[in-house]
Amino acid sequence: FLVGPRVVGRENLDALEGPSLICPTHASHFDFSAIRLALGSRHRRRMTAAAAADYFATKKSRWFMAAWLGAFAFNRTGRGADSIAAAEGLLAAGWHVVLFPEGTRTTTGEINPFQPGIGLLARHTRRQVLPVRIVGIRQVLPKGGRRPHRHPVEVRIGAPIRALPGEDARAFTARLEAIAAA
Repeated sequence: FLVGPRVVGRENLDALEGPSLICPTHASHFDFSAIRLALGSRHRRRMTAAAAADYFATKKSRWFMAAWLGAFAFNRTGRGADSIAAAEGLLAAGWHVVLFPEGTRTTTGEINPFQPGIGLLARHTRRQVLPVRIVGIRQVLPKGGRRPHRHPVEVRIGAPIRALPGEDARAFTARLEAIAAA
């Protein structure tokens, strides 16, 4: 269903130093598949994605799909200390962690405001963060859609960034969001 995806900025993957946080925009359940295809075999080999913890609890079929994709439960509400610890553990074990900074899929096609959890994780782990914008994927399978449709998809990979010394979580999150929007 993903025509392509066409990848822009693939050369930015050469700057990744070890396991990193991969932060794509979120418009479809096909986002993770597009990321896997765009990153290529070298980077997708040890990659996992954070999936909303409530997603695992709704239906067995959803739980199966999330587990089959290698996702781990991430609490999007409250403090989420266990979720942050799980992501940190995966990074320490050598896994790239895909975390959707918007927290949920867009319903309009516009990028939703980024949540500060990514800033906390970036500051605490000091890992590189790879900004990624996925264009056209909402037309493949929008939120609430039941049947996917063929549509061209473009994955735009930005240069990796890190939290700056003294940069608070909200400032980092705002900087990451600006990069994704650009």
